[in-house]
Amino acid sequence: MLTLTHPSLLVDGLDFPFGLNAIVVDGQPALLAKVGKEFILTALLNRGFKVYICPLSNGGVGIISAFFDDDDEPLVAMTPLHDGEDGVRLREALLSPNLRVHLFDEHNREFLGHISALTIPPGARDRLSSARPLELDIPGSGAWFAEMQTWFGLRKASDDAEAIDISFGGSLVPEDLFLQDMRPELHGFHGSPGFSYTTLEREEPGLLQELDIIRLLHSFFPATQIYHDPLRITDREEIADVVVVTDDYALVVQAKDSPNIERILRNTIERKRKTTHSSLAKALRQFEGATKYLRSGDPVTMVMPNRNVEIEVGERLVVGLVVLKEMFNDEYQEYIQAILTISNRVGAPCIALDYPELVSYARFLRGENAFFEAYWRVFTHGADTGMFPRLRMVP
Repeated sequence: MLTLTHPSLLVDGLDFPFGLNAIVVDGQPALLAKVGKEFILTALLNRGFKVYICPLSNGGVGIISAFFDDDDEPLVAMTPLHDGEDGVRLREALLSPNLRVHLFDEHNREFLGHISALTIPPGARDRLSSARPLELDIPGSGAWFAEMQTWFGLRKASDDAEAIDISFGGSLVPEDLFLQDMRPELHGFHGSPGFSYTTLEREEPGLLQELDIIRLLHSFFPATQIYHDPLRITDREEIADVVVVTDDYALVVQAKDSPNIERILRNTIERKRKTTHSSLAKALRQFEGATKYLRSGDPVTMVMPNRNVEIEVGERLVVGLVVLKEMFNDEYQEYIQAILTISNRVGAPCIALDYPELVSYARFLRGENAFFEAYWRVFTHGADTGMFPRLRMVP
């Protein structure tokens, strides 16, 4: 696996958001895909994935990686074909008949690696070969992503036929990895045992998802402000999955995920939509309970392993963050109505992000001020209009 054999190549090679990049390994092209765990498991089950070359109105192309957990609405990651050396390498990799393909998650953990064969239809080859690379500094680059999303949603059968097929062959990475991390800088939060582990397939998602979220929260808050799984002193029940205590805020984080197994991945879209609504409702009830407890005394006691912690809520504002596995754009107003109902009832703001959105926040925002600036932009707009914006942050 590249993580062990070529770690120096990954320092710059993985410095990109979700999507595709290419590097040269031992003189040969290697394709790197950085995607979520659901994408990786889907690729493993399907023994590959597809890449669409989407034409853009300015003469460039967008590269859409599609992982078909569902025939009609697959998981997708979008990558504009930029100019510069990275763009050249990515174009060359996608025009190669064979290459190494390595799949990493959002924390740069390598889960899959395969020698792969590429089937490149003539239309995709011509489109990719003749495309004008996009300049990195063009204002309004978010429009590229919007255009790709629209194109893919309206694609025709002929577009499916023109997709590049990446078919896995020989494995370069064991497919049942158990990854353990003992880096001190990632395990200084309250409630940490000093290490963490992860797997690709997850029968019980709760703990592993919470630890992934805490790792993202390190982008905004020092570990000393993060409390994992604090309990109420009254009944030893969980206050919240995570509580972050800063000088000005007590941030209540509720995480909702599903098992990362084939049976769940293959659920219908309708079933997945119902799961999102159910998860949101449960998380909001938990947020309401956490808010009431944090306001029940001053100081309030949080029970942590081996000790009790007294938190003076005082002038700190209690705010909520619900992190869901996925959210569907056409049902977003329903989510917001449920969130605002609870927020108004408890007198505390709350927003919901799906996990990829939180990854995007962590990628492009640094520090408490940047996080809460984005937080208040979302909540204030939602409270004023009844519609929370989904902030688009692009490189």
